[in-house]
Amino acid sequence: MLIALAGVLAVFALSAFALAVRRRALLRTSAAFPAVLEGHGRPRERVIGVYDETRLLFTGRWMIRRERWSVGRCDLQIDRLPVAEDGRAVLELDGGRDSVTVVVDPDDAGALRAWSEAGPSAASSFWRR
Repeated sequence: MLIALAGVLAVFALSAFALAVRRRALLRTSAAFPAVLEGHGRPRERVIGVYDETRLLFTGRWMIRRERWSVGRCDLQIDRLPVAEDGRAVLELDGGRDSVTVVVDPDDAGALRAWSEAGPSAASSFWRR
């Protein structure tokens, strides 16, 4: 019984360690940032935001594969709201179907806005749907 309990604890500890290492590796990429996601009608949740060439994706803090909210780069609208009391930037993100409020570091807010504005020109036929 004691050996089984030790085995279960070892598996749990290794799983937690693997998740922590994976989260840390994801946050070290240049296109990932920690955030707090507040949707209209959804609970406040800590997430990781990741953007690539075509879209912005918010995933769970520990369950990396669980998508919380995403939007295509061409559909993203960013409005900056008054700064939170702790100096964090508050952004209202709209993606057409629904909008969310995101609380991020001011540097991450600037990087996200620069990413959204640096897309291909609107005249590009592959960018427009």
